[in-house]
Amino acid sequence: MPTKIYNTTYLPTIYVTVDLDMTWIDFCMLNDVFKHKIASMTFDNNSLAISPGRVIIHNYAEHCSKSVKTKYKKANLILYITKQDGGHQHDVDMQLTQQIYKKLDYIMKSNNQWELGRVFNGQVI
Repeated sequence: MPTKIYNTTYLPTIYVTVDLDMTWIDFCMLNDVFKHKIASMTFDNNSLAISPGRVIIHNYAEHCSKSVKTKYKKANLILYITKQDGGHQHDVDMQLTQQIYKKLDYIMKSNNQWELGRVFNGQVI
């Protein structure tokens, strides 16, 4: 299945922002780890964890291409969950995107960042 090109100026109607205490260059190497962790925390209607292919970091390509000047700035992710693997911003699963927002909000408020795994523990600001 060919990868769709994202229109980075168009945001879906619902998304989650996550500010990290790491630079884009560091996050870009850990993108797959982050997506796997988010997917393992997000459950569909059948109580099954979703696949990492449904977790979209909307501004990944914008900040992780080889020539960008922002790669040394702190990473501020725009993410959402799609209805299927490799989905697009027109294919956002509103319920699951809200679910991950609530989980991340709870993790921050309860100071349980260890749930994000060793690599991201203490990195979400």
